[in-house]
Amino acid sequence: MQGFEQLQQLKDKMDEDRRKQTLKRWAESDKRSKAMKKAWKTRKAKEAAKPVLISKKLQYANKKAYEERLAHLAKNPDDITKYEMMSCYFMDKLFWKIFGKGCHVLEVRNFTVKKELYDGTYMSNSGKSRMGYFTPYFKIINNQNGKVRAIGTDSVIKHINRKEMFGTNRRNDPERNYGLPNSRGYK
Repeated sequence: MQGFEQLQQLKDKMDEDRRKQTLKRWAESDKRSKAMKKAWKTRKAKEAAKPVLISKKLQYANKKAYEERLAHLAKNPDDITKYEMMSCYFMDKLFWKIFGKGCHVLEVRNFTVKKELYDGTYMSNSGKSRMGYFTPYFKIINNQNGKVRAIGTDSVIKHINRKEMFGTNRRNDPERNYGLPNSRGYK
């Protein structure tokens, strides 16, 4: 019996040492994660402090100013400037903020802004999933003189040209040379 009690004490001591080591590892990993969290916050703060450059004429001091401007314009669309109205990217963000997804119409002062989407989607080779994306573009109609201006159509044209050049299928179609040139090592 005495041998068993000694073994039991030895086992209890080893279990206690293992628990201490586990707790020590947890404390070290918590320190590491705190340091990682601090570094992440620092990096995000640096990114948020950088100016937001949408175009040459359309720039914001930082990300917060950009998001505040979008929130303001979502409530007061009549305050939009001509540079903001001529940016497809900015108008798309504004329409997402106001309406969400889809095609919509917005009345701004004496302009009617219509968001339209070019459907660049197609079925995958197997037919199980949908591939591609929708490309937004805008038609701005001046209600005073009837002049129509299209914004973002160059993106649609690039999308169409790419589709004509390479097709919609990718890697298991020998008629289309097995996908885009240089994609995944194919030449």
